Amino acid sequence: MAPSNNQVSNITNKENGKTKSTDKSNVNYFNHLDGLAKKFMQYMYHPIDPSSLGITRILYGFLMVIDTTQERGMERLGLKFKDPDACHFPLINALTPLSVDWMHVVYLSMIIASICICIGFYYRFVTIWLAVCYWYIFLLDKTVWNNHSYLFGLFALFFSVTKANRWW
Repeated sequence: MAPSNNQVSNITNKENGKTKSTDKSNVNYFNHLDGLAKKFMQYMYHPIDPSSLGITRILYGFLMVIDTTQERGMERLGLKFKDPDACHFPLINALTPLSVDWMHVVYLSMIIASICICIGFYYRFVTIWLAVCYWYIFLLDKTVWNNHSYLFGLFALFFSVTKANRWW
């Protein structure tokens, strides 16, 4: 679609070094859309308060502390991973559990990473670390998978690519 005369004059003014704008289309980028599509795009691009992302980050970190210690079986590590002949059902057959001592280190690092996510400390590193450790433990034994396990894993990936530590 060709630009209107006002848009052409604004482009020309910008090329000449002038920044004066007489057209409101510079603010509203969706003038070429009609009806429902325009309303939807305006709704999707309107500014929102980012504090909800910060609250979600804090709650997620808190829930991951609880999930790591209780749901992922930190208290049963000795029973679960001590016997090398124990039957595990990994999704990927090449994925093998570490020794019990190293599994304790992995679980402890997940708890520390979850606390760091709560307070926003070294956020990018700990979210990636938590995502890697969580998916390792998650894929290690498919007999303990639950619906919320998938959700926590997806949140781990989501928070590793967002900047949720910028708020609160």
